[in-house]
Amino acid sequence: MTKEKASQEINWKQIVITSIITGLVSLAVAIVVFFYTTEKTELTYEEFPISTFQSNETELSIVNYTIKNRGQKKAENVKLYIELPPTSRIKEPKIESNNPLVEFNIVKQEKNLIIYQVNSLYQFDNLNLSLLVENLTNKNDIKIEVRGNNSVGTLNDNNEKNISPVVLYITLVLVIIFIILLIVLISTARKATKAFKFFRKRLNEESEIEDRKVADILTQGVDYCDMGMSEESMKVLLKGKYLHPESSAIHSNLARAYARNGQMEKAIIEYNIAEKLIKGETDEMIFNYTKAHYFALNNDKESMIRHLKKAKDIDKERVTEKIMLDDEFGSYKNDDEFLALNE
Repeated sequence: MTKEKASQEINWKQIVITSIITGLVSLAVAIVVFFYTTEKTELTYEEFPISTFQSNETELSIVNYTIKNRGQKKAENVKLYIELPPTSRIKEPKIESNNPLVEFNIVKQEKNLIIYQVNSLYQFDNLNLSLLVENLTNKNDIKIEVRGNNSVGTLNDNNEKNISPVVLYITLVLVIIFIILLIVLISTARKATKAFKFFRKRLNEESEIEDRKVADILTQGVDYCDMGMSEESMKVLLKGKYLHPESSAIHSNLARAYARNGQMEKAIIEYNIAEKLIKGETDEMIFNYTKAHYFALNNDKESMIRHLKKAKDIDKERVTEKIMLDDEFGSYKNDDEFLALNE
């Protein structure tokens, strides 16, 4: 009963912490969303490099501006003022919009001054203004002003990075999901640890049981191989390799089975693993003896004899007992050097 009560208290604590964090995150999200999505007018203009050329001994310049409404609220009664230096003269004003519904007209035009009246600019609407100017002596003296809905246009900085509301929403949603997942992971850490310990214990118990079978599996795999049943031997030894991957003897005999089955590349891989896992003389003897089978199948007598001698030096009785029984050595049973090993 005490354990159940303690468990309930922990769960309530987790619920309270989760609720507080979720509430704080929601409040922060609401504030940020409100800040970025409150409808307002935001008029901006962008100026482009002025192009200058000569025409009939007169210097002509092309002045270009783009006016935009980057806010969420419609800009109404927008006025665009452009005043050039006194020595300049506006020859050909041209204005167009990406929205055909935008209406505009010139309310005043003088030698070096032009004022446009625009009925409204919605979000993403823009005006492209181009002026052909004569005798533009000082390009820095151009004055431009954009006004509408008590909003004054500002020069747009091309390097300015604006946060799209859609991107903002997605980012905030991902942050909330991440925080919730983090809380869930923390709250279940203790259960996960207990589950891990339980499964590890079960795995160790099963491994101990299987370890007792390794010797039987190895014997069965070797017997199959001795009888020429290499595929059956591979199946048994692959199971032994899975249960006891650190056994050099299993890798050595699996390599022999591969070699008998003509899979020489796989055999070499297993021999390399077996050699690295050698822990004692028995492992070393088995490695050299089975490696001699590989060289016998590849008609490399010199390497075969060398490995058989190494195996015999470790366990003479066992090697001399088996050497004349294995099929791999069948073509060498009349060879004097090979027969000398059986003495």
